[in-house]
Amino acid sequence: MVELSDMRAAESIVVDAPPERLYELISDVSRMGDLSPECTSCWWDEGSGPAVGSWFTGHNVRPTREWDRRCEVIVADPPTEFAWMPGGVEEGIVRWGFTFVPTDGATRVEESWLILEMAPFFEEQTEEYLVEMIERTRNQIHDTLVALKRVAESP
Repeated sequence: MVELSDMRAAESIVVDAPPERLYELISDVSRMGDLSPECTSCWWDEGSGPAVGSWFTGHNVRPTREWDRRCEVIVADPPTEFAWMPGGVEEGIVRWGFTFVPTDGATRVEESWLILEMAPFFEEQTEEYLVEMIERTRNQIHDTLVALKRVAESP
């Protein structure tokens, strides 16, 4: 049975770029469509920018579904960490984030996803659905990090 402790994923990659450059790429949410396999575009709401309390909307596409989701920035600590919660801190149950750690002239970037509580939506899903969701999220994190490395290391 899938437990709350299973509802998480994280992966890291070493990128030949300074943390400042990587933080800039990630915190400019309008670039997410260049990096994510599912979030095809993002935009700041109401003129906001990468600061705690700011909101952005992400447009997501899967073969069977398409939707927009508003997200609240919960950590904006350049060049160390950038994180957000879909639905915001009042309603959100998911935390997405990136950390940037200098490593031997490069940067170790970690992307993480964490379900904070087992909401009714998850309790209503089948085991198969939850396992597939976790695996899909892990694959998306991997693909996003590979794309970030490609973009950041390109001339």
